[in-house]
Amino acid sequence: MNDNNNKKMMLMLIIMIMMTMMTTTMKTTTITMTMTMMIMMIMKMLMMIITMMMMMMMIMMMMMMLLMMLLLLLLIIMMMMMMMTMLLLGCQITRLRSPLNKIRHHDNLQI
Repeated sequence: MNDNNNKKMMLMLIIMIMMTMMTTTMKTTTITMTMTMMIMMIMKMLMMIITMMMMMMMIMMMMMMLLMMLLLLLLIIMMMMMMMTMLLLGCQITRLRSPLNKIRHHDNLQI
């Protein structure tokens, strides 16, 4: 998309330059020159607006992508936290179990 737009812009600029060159070489009246200049200005303005719009669109897309990435990261972090908590709980449970088992074993040994 961007490449095509850039190509179009380049073509337009080249055309504008050609037009100006033609007008200068032909040494036409000032009116035509002014007209061409006006047209060029309008075209430039349009191009600027288009570029701005494209930039805005790109920025919006980037923002959306960033937001999506952030959301994904948050989800991943949440999952990790859950996993960690589960592991910790598991460790605690095992820790709680192990001394009881040891005590039982000791009791058995004593008996």
